[in-house]
Amino acid sequence: MPTEQEYAIGELADLVGVTPRTIRYYVSIGLLPAPEQAGPKTRYTEGHLKRLHLIRRLQRQHLPLGEIGERIARLDDEAVEAALDADVAPRPADSALDYINRIQGGPPPALTERQEVTPAPLRAETRSLAEPSPPRHKQPPLDTRTRWERVPLSESVELHIREPLGKRKHQQIERLIRLGRELLEEGD
Repeated sequence: MPTEQEYAIGELADLVGVTPRTIRYYVSIGLLPAPEQAGPKTRYTEGHLKRLHLIRRLQRQHLPLGEIGERIARLDDEAVEAALDADVAPRPADSALDYINRIQGGPPPALTERQEVTPAPLRAETRSLAEPSPPRHKQPPLDTRTRWERVPLSESVELHIREPLGKRKHQQIERLIRLGRELLEEGD
């Protein structure tokens, strides 16, 4: 009977593309099972490697660690391997309402759920690697002060808005506040 491959934490981290610290964190929160032996001779198994690959795949689908933990908590090594072998397509982007309903207690979709996903169109623009990246948003100069407004949307959700805003942006924010409050009241 062949022996199962074992890995030191650094080897495992390199194979998956994470840091050893990330692996230790996943063990501490129960996302990964603890290795059999602790200390400097700690070894991780193929089961750990496959589970890490599945975690990384689910993270690429933009799932939070809590939801990933719920999805893989009851999976044994064979089920993890089956999920990796399956063609697990990412879910199409949820609407904000779908996302909020899901995190407020809706059942998580099955791990092997298959759905048609339309790929995003390729961007026509190209940029040389030597060119600096354009700024994502304007930051106020460090020598100026900014004022933030805190807007409660429900008992546990609030929106933070940096002022000043232009007239159009102010109208958009007012609409966002109204829609956000309506959306959160529906969940009650």
